[in-house]
Amino acid sequence: VQNGSFPASGVFACQLTVGCGGGIFAERALTLKRVTLQHNFAGSGGGAYVSEPSTIDDSLFLSNTAVNDGGGLRSIDSVVISGSSFISNRADTYTGGGAHLTAATIMNSRFLTNSATDVGGGLWSAFATLLVTGTEFSGNSALSGGAIGSFFLNAGSRIEQSLFMGNVASVHGGALHSKYDTEIGLARNQ
Repeated sequence: VQNGSFPASGVFACQLTVGCGGGIFAERALTLKRVTLQHNFAGSGGGAYVSEPSTIDDSLFLSNTAVNDGGGLRSIDSVVISGSSFISNRADTYTGGGAHLTAATIMNSRFLTNSATDVGGGLWSAFATLLVTGTEFSGNSALSGGAIGSFFLNAGSRIEQSLFMGNVASVHGGALHSKYDTEIGLARNQ
């Protein structure tokens, strides 16, 4: 899925005047397996925008751009991601260069060289539970939370057995910026 574009305005806008889902816009549960989304553009969810519980397995989000949030992926419901890569995606105004998620379980995946102008260069998650295991975050950048930015995460959120390398934030937390009553457990990370 490549070179799709949903401009940041228009009659089919999903959020105010912001077009969503440059490559894929899913109002129902979505399952992606061995899918590549590349060079897509939208106001939110440059690569894909999903609004119900979804599963992403062995897929690639490459060089997608969002004007606002979720350069590679924007999900407003729970998502399970495994064996997938988010590489060189951008959120030009707000959060989640690689992905902007609520409830998420991420296993054995990679977030590489993604960027966000605000928070969460690789990943941004809020108001839910975030579980990350065996995932690499390298070369991501943001104002805060170069690799991961989080906001009001639920108790039980945790990051385990993951690698953080060369992530950059110009204000807070090159690897992780956790804000406002967030409870997040960290174990066996490097």
